[in-house]
Amino acid sequence: MKYFYFYIFILLFAVSCFSSKQFTQLSSNAHKEYTNRNYEQSLSQYENIIALYASKNKEVDGSAYLYAGLSAWELKQSQKAIDYLEKAKQTPQITSFGYLTLAKAYFNADNLSREISNLEEYIEKFPSGAELSDVRKQLFTAYVRSENWEPANTLWTAIGDECQNSTEYIVGYLSVCRKMGLDEQRDKTAQQILKLDKKNVDALEVLADKYFWLAENRYQSEMKTYNSNRTNKQYSILLKALETINENFKVSRDYYLRLWEIEKNPKYATYLGNIYSRFDNKERSDYFYRQAKKN
Repeated sequence: MKYFYFYIFILLFAVSCFSSKQFTQLSSNAHKEYTNRNYEQSLSQYENIIALYASKNKEVDGSAYLYAGLSAWELKQSQKAIDYLEKAKQTPQITSFGYLTLAKAYFNADNLSREISNLEEYIEKFPSGAELSDVRKQLFTAYVRSENWEPANTLWTAIGDECQNSTEYIVGYLSVCRKMGLDEQRDKTAQQILKLDKKNVDALEVLADKYFWLAENRYQSEMKTYNSNRTNKQYSILLKALETINENFKVSRDYYLRLWEIEKNPKYATYLGNIYSRFDNKERSDYFYRQAKKN
């Protein structure tokens, strides 16, 4: 009887060894296909490995889920990539690249909250990850899209220098400044954008609005003061103030004219009508008021 149990043990051991060798060989072949960018083959082979694990009631090796997900992503199969990479996350085999790919897949799936959570997890788990720069940039744009202004502003301090020549990111930061009332940074950022893109509507609007209200508010204030104290001295003060006011109106006018060339927006026409009205140019003010109603 003891020989019987011995032979059974030997048989089970042999089967176990065979299975281990089988998985190792299959994994090696699948990874070779992935490395050679034969993603259809690698996905098929990793899915076979996953099925084989299941058929033998074995816990699936996390690397099979990882590379199945990465292969699916390369094949533009976002949902399948999400399914496999989420499973890979539950194993020690998940990598920093796996997290980034999962976040990109969620971006494709228009799942903003899951995109953000995976990017934040990446930064927490892989603070020195090879893809950290790309993760921060994607997270910044995700914060802007989700209107998480404070986290976006905080993150900008970490990525700002990397994005100085990228309109996409700087325009995002311009939105942050506008929403958070960071006026000085807003104006500097708008000027920076126009150096890269002279026709950027967001930046042109910021500066056009700034100089219009700078002039209009000062105009209203000075006129109110003069009307309450109509003296020669106060009139001289008004004339002096009008020099600065008109200069600001001219700056605003030039920005709005550039915007009007880009788009016949009635909002721009209304501002231009108001500015020419302050210049006592009835012909031009009437023209733009008509354009505002027409458009």
